[in-house]
Amino acid sequence: AGPAAAQAPPDTLDVFLIGGQFNATGAGGDPLTAWLPRVGEAYWAGVRQLSSGPTTRLFDIAEGHKYNRTAWPAFARRYTYQTGRRVLFLQTAFGGTTNVADADAGRGHWSATTDGPGASGGPNHLALARAELASLFRSVPDGVVLRAVGVLWIQGESDADQIDNGVTTQDAYRTELEATARALRESLAPYRGWDDPLAPMFAAQIGYRLPEDTPGYQQVRAAQDQVAATGALTLACKHGLGFGRIEGRMVDDVHWSQGALNHVGHHMAEAAVRDVTPPSRVIGEGIGAVGGETGPTAADDAAPRRPFPNPAVRGHTVRGLPPQADVFDALGRRVAATTRDGALVVDLQPGVYLVGGSALTVR
Repeated sequence: AGPAAAQAPPDTLDVFLIGGQFNATGAGGDPLTAWLPRVGEAYWAGVRQLSSGPTTRLFDIAEGHKYNRTAWPAFARRYTYQTGRRVLFLQTAFGGTTNVADADAGRGHWSATTDGPGASGGPNHLALARAELASLFRSVPDGVVLRAVGVLWIQGESDADQIDNGVTTQDAYRTELEATARALRESLAPYRGWDDPLAPMFAAQIGYRLPEDTPGYQQVRAAQDQVAATGALTLACKHGLGFGRIEGRMVDDVHWSQGALNHVGHHMAEAAVRDVTPPSRVIGEGIGAVGGETGPTAADDAAPRRPFPNPAVRGHTVRGLPPQADVFDALGRRVAATTRDGALVVDLQPGVYLVGGSALTVR
């Protein structure tokens, strides 16, 4: 059972939609050895469909949750450290799914060109992920502001097996992956406010099937390279890491160990740090929670600056502060100053501070 819901403090969370199959769900992982972020830096979204409509609860990653056997705690640890922005993960990946509908073996598919069930009756997980995303943004907890920023993707092993079985082909997989990547990225557009409408998608290339690599796995990796070359997605973690050839990186013939998952999450976060669009300004409470914002207005630009993130954790970089402003503690003592661009590397004891008329809480 997961812990009691931990509601995020009232500032913005960067939302990443997770899609794919078993290695995206952490089928071989161990939550006890996952690289965890600090408390308050990253959350899992739990969306439940009730008769009264969707309801969302946020679970703090650092407090432990069944999803922590994945690559995504390590992703959050690196991303939040590098950007100072906190994250919310929406996990929609499902083990055993294919990308090509005709290759579905009963667990479902991610095809953007087939609306209905796959060849063996499995559901369209692309449609399910879109519905889950919409439910999340319809039921944002009070005081939480969400910004949809990207897609995280690990998938292809089931299609590789079906290529080896003669059911599908490299060309079919390449065509479907390119279409699915664009569909997933476009799905985030209504929830991105005035940021670039087409969200980036970060993928980990599949590895080897043990004990020896197969033609199907080779062809799926080649197709993933081809799709990345079009710009439809970013291959943030290449198969050259050689999970199948390194001791301890696999738990069976296809599933990655927690050590491998930690490695994948870290490297995918490096790409996200580089490519995710930062907020065009400090996002105030209630702005950007749901799509429809067309851009900052003159009133927005004239609004007082607010610390972001706030509350902050020691080691964070807080932005959105007045440039070269003094930081005062509760006793009125000057304890720090912001940079020329209004940033502050938080190296303060827990408490409440005053920066240019704004309160900054350090936990």
